[in-house]
Amino acid sequence: MSSVYDAAELSLRRRLKFSDELKLALESLASTALLKHIPGTAYPRPPLTYPFELAAKLVFDLVECARTGRIVPNIGKPHMSVLDLTPPVKQHPRYRGYWYDDAAHTLIGMHLGVDLIRNNGKFYVLENNLDAAIRETRRQIYPDALDPIVSGLASIAKAGGFKVLVPYASAWSEQYLREFSLAGREFGIEIRPASRRYRRRTGLHPTAALPSKQTPDTMYAVFPYRGGPLDYFVEEKRITGQWLEQTIGDLNIPGGCLAAIPNHRELTVPPLDETGRWPNLVVKVSPSAQSRDILTGRFRNDAEARAALGLSDRGELPKAFRLRWHDRLGEAVFGTRQAVYQPFIPPELDPNGHPQIVRLHVFVSPTTHRFLSAHKVISSRPAPETLPFGLIEDDKTFVVNYSRGAHYARLNEEEEQEMAAVADEFGQILDIAVRRRFETAPPSDPCTGH
Repeated sequence: MSSVYDAAELSLRRRLKFSDELKLALESLASTALLKHIPGTAYPRPPLTYPFELAAKLVFDLVECARTGRIVPNIGKPHMSVLDLTPPVKQHPRYRGYWYDDAAHTLIGMHLGVDLIRNNGKFYVLENNLDAAIRETRRQIYPDALDPIVSGLASIAKAGGFKVLVPYASAWSEQYLREFSLAGREFGIEIRPASRRYRRRTGLHPTAALPSKQTPDTMYAVFPYRGGPLDYFVEEKRITGQWLEQTIGDLNIPGGCLAAIPNHRELTVPPLDETGRWPNLVVKVSPSAQSRDILTGRFRNDAEARAALGLSDRGELPKAFRLRWHDRLGEAVFGTRQAVYQPFIPPELDPNGHPQIVRLHVFVSPTTHRFLSAHKVISSRPAPETLPFGLIEDDKTFVVNYSRGAHYARLNEEEEQEMAAVADEFGQILDIAVRRRFETAPPSDPCTGH
């Protein structure tokens, strides 16, 4: 191995291996029945394990610093250095998310929630989300007996000739357990819902990770974010912006409908729109999630933006971000968060003048990518006719997210057909990007070629 990788990469690979094995050990412990009577250890995150995980990774990385004689990048979070690894990057067998074993006919794919802004005939990708919310309010807009996500996954498994479907999530509600049972009978396949951790309400036996040896003729649909290099590559804002922009350009699909939003590490103030009703700058903290740590504003120049954001020349995060105390502490010690500067893409308006985006649910894998469902996410407030200059203090109008008061609405049939085409294009793009970076199948046998 030393002849292939330099010392820095060997160090990073050691750190990643330790991180994966540590997470697996701690999550296996958290999933045992021993913890079921301890308050606070149920879904969504057993708080007893995370501090130990972080502390152990910090100690291991400090040892690596001493071993290599230099400060290793992204201390405590080696997965953030995924772009420093020489492709193809191996996936941990129990944390795979994009994999196909032809000999065993075993497929592992991911369920993603992709947020899109439609503007001038293009769909701009805001972000990709593992652990995408499947809320009851969303379920209510579909009157069918089966959620289209459930029926869609069952249909994919059936069409692919798989005998077993394993939808793997952080937790499944009783409602979805019933729907998977019904889907199994309707599609004539066995469906075994699996969850990461103990949850009293479901009575499911938890699974800390995928089995060490995935079973033949089985399709796994991975829902949760598990924190490894692949998950980070697929979801992290700066990295997704890079591979989306590059791959969209490489594919050059005639009449393609997807577009990437430019990402900048340094403050870049885009031109003002002619209408005067929209912000022109969006600032995000990466990594972050669930629409937290997003600022929007309308600025005439860099100086005006710097003053409003509280941005100094030292490159730290803008002071305008109201980060939680532990985020501030972590940033001061490790510096793993970065500001991402983007132009604001004006969204479409509903008939009442409210900005709206689309949440696309899609299954992506090495053998197939498929539209599952999509719905509108509509702001609770109408867009103003004019917008004053400066930082927007209450940006629920422009940051369209359920957690900021937005609501859901179903697409009509024509819109759903359009989103199916978008899902197909997105799947092609992601497939190329992941294959360029990761190992997605067992190594071929040099004697047989298989």
